[in-house]
Amino acid sequence: MPIKFGLAALLAALLLSACTSNVQPAVTQFGSAIVAAQSAESAFISALNQKQLDQDSVRILTSAKVTILADKSTVVPFGINKALATSVVPQDAVDAINSLLKPVQAYGQAMQALSGDTAAATLDTNVDNLSKQASTFDTSVLTPLGAKGLPTAAEINGVATAVKDIGNIIVAALISKDVKAAATNAQPDLKKIVAGLELINSYWSGQLPNDVSEVTISAAVVRWNNSTNPPSYEEKVALKGIWEKAAVPLTADGANKALDAIVTANAAIANSGPVAAKAQIQALAQAASDAYSSYKAFAPK
Repeated sequence: MPIKFGLAALLAALLLSACTSNVQPAVTQFGSAIVAAQSAESAFISALNQKQLDQDSVRILTSAKVTILADKSTVVPFGINKALATSVVPQDAVDAINSLLKPVQAYGQAMQALSGDTAAATLDTNVDNLSKQASTFDTSVLTPLGAKGLPTAAEINGVATAVKDIGNIIVAALISKDVKAAATNAQPDLKKIVAGLELINSYWSGQLPNDVSEVTISAAVVRWNNSTNPPSYEEKVALKGIWEKAAVPLTADGANKALDAIVTANAAIANSGPVAAKAQIQALAQAASDAYSSYKAFAPK
């Protein structure tokens, strides 16, 4: 499930810290902004699946008859003997995508711990958790993305190596307590992970049929205008919600912009002063918020 976040509170904290000369407070907000970008990515995947689900819902609503499959729980239009597709992105691919988002989130959390007044015991726990993540990451979890976003073995292995490197870099950083060094060392690996996620986003966006919106809207309108067997009020409410969402184009642009902003903000932490770093982290938070809001519009109302 996507993680909800308070953008207003995050931006306020960034503005309050802008007058300081220390980049540390901004890095604390960097962790929160990364969580927001992760939420935007999850919302994008959910929106893709909702588009497919809406089309299937219209097929049910516009059917003169329906039938129940052998499992006694799945309802399909009469004459169809298998369940309708309920998603664009299958669960194993969602799990693989989450396996790439998790180390990026862990990186943000570790930077947050490093930049704040964190107790030694908490730092030790973070070091231990990141060590385990780095050493136990299983490349095979990315197998469902083979030829589906990460088309070659080299790309899969490259992203998997970057995940492990991120963990090892942060383990070292939590020991040295050097935020800028951590950001500098993590930058190439963040770029690899983000580039991989964007390839994945582009692939799954392409799996949504080009005519899904037109087909969904047309079917909903036909059912609405059926004078022989007019829809109930409740059906009309459902149909209206479905065609309104179907009319809105769905692309990976927002999610990719938020992912790119992670890399840009991290570069600013590594190479710029506190003012520039805070500005880029604020831009990351805004990009993540915009993307999350746009994708949540596809969720059922």
